[in-house]
Amino acid sequence: MTAEAKRAHAQARRILGSHRQLNLATQGMRIWCEVAPFRLEGEDLLCTLREGSRSLVNVRVNPRVSFSIGGSNGGGAVRGSGIARPVPGNGAAVSVSPYRFEIDGSAPGSPAGRAIVKKGRDWRIEDGAGPAPRSRAGLAGRLGFWLKAMRAVSFPLSILPVVLGTVLALMRGAFDPLVFLLSLVGGVAAHAGANLVSDYNDFRKGIDTPDALSSHPGALVDESLPPERILAASFVLSLLAAAAGTLLAVQVGYAILLIGAVGLLGGILYTSGSFAYKYRGLGELFIFFLMGPLMVSGAYFVQLRRVDLLPVVLSLPLGLLVASVTLANNLRDIVDDRKSGTRTLPMRMGIPAAKRLYCGMLILPYALVGGAVARDPSLFPLLVTLLSLPAAVIAIRAVWTSGDTAEEIRARSAERRYPLNSIRLHLRFGVLLIAGCLLSWLFVRP
Repeated sequence: MTAEAKRAHAQARRILGSHRQLNLATQGMRIWCEVAPFRLEGEDLLCTLREGSRSLVNVRVNPRVSFSIGGSNGGGAVRGSGIARPVPGNGAAVSVSPYRFEIDGSAPGSPAGRAIVKKGRDWRIEDGAGPAPRSRAGLAGRLGFWLKAMRAVSFPLSILPVVLGTVLALMRGAFDPLVFLLSLVGGVAAHAGANLVSDYNDFRKGIDTPDALSSHPGALVDESLPPERILAASFVLSLLAAAAGTLLAVQVGYAILLIGAVGLLGGILYTSGSFAYKYRGLGELFIFFLMGPLMVSGAYFVQLRRVDLLPVVLSLPLGLLVASVTLANNLRDIVDDRKSGTRTLPMRMGIPAAKRLYCGMLILPYALVGGAVARDPSLFPLLVTLLSLPAAVIAIRAVWTSGDTAEEIRARSAERRYPLNSIRLHLRFGVLLIAGCLLSWLFVRP
């Protein structure tokens, strides 16, 4: 923490400490506002809401709140944002963990026009209170902002399955460039839209916070723009995916709409609705299916109008590897997910079992490729995937030696980079698998 940020943070807390009540308001979809008594308790604000208040129910659904304290006593005014959690054993109390303060200019020495923002465990001074203007600075800036918000770094997870399915169809003598382009646009658009709606829901439910170690904190945690903008962008991307699917249906038949609908809804329901399978420990299973068998077989189907055994078999390695990214994320985030009440797969099965599952997810793809080659020796170029083994060893070693507790795994995440290791392995394995298929088609098969 810089000296300036330290002074500003101390000043905000002094102003808070001079008051006994604050205005507490929702940042979620259930609108409410309440004047609540409070006191400072460590870094948090311990607020007492009215007994039987609807606000208590709303906090459990939408824990992200705003708070403000007026400056009538001449000491300045503070407003901010935080995550509110009900206090166990005290039905009327909520503990607000602030992650953003703004101090008005009436307080001596206040950082007028700037915000004090929590980044990880630290506090920093940030220019421009409110939605960050930097996100809209020029075309290049806007494009970069939205690519980051959509997590463009993860797009290979949806690009490679489409390319693999298309190459497998090419090996059977079928390739339509327009169909391939529409499949690619639809798959990536659905993926990007799911990423945005996932960030929106994780933000609204208080899961993504400045304290969290998420590799994609997104624009919402930084409060770069209103949450509704992210939701609107996800809707536009979903429409784009639906449009691509409709054009595909015109080209190849309306059966493809069922595959597209399953993929689109599967991405949205990852964090949305009452089922929201991410929060039920089912994220890895659904991600495996959606971004493995469904996408590869779907890309193959639109080229040949049928599904064969080989695309299904070779889709399994990509599905396992993309699911390993989710599992690595969830292993790393146990501490943060526990705070938010989320129950992911590692929390349900325990850390030792989750580590064994992760290792199996990285080893089984090589066995599946070996099995495909054993069944059809003309596919021996697929063994080029063995060149990715060093990346698999790095990823397995990082997770296996990460520690025995959630706290140890979290503490070592910066150097071990568990999810990034899985993403890199998925990319290398997927590219090599596609290359092996092309080599088999070009040089081996008659």
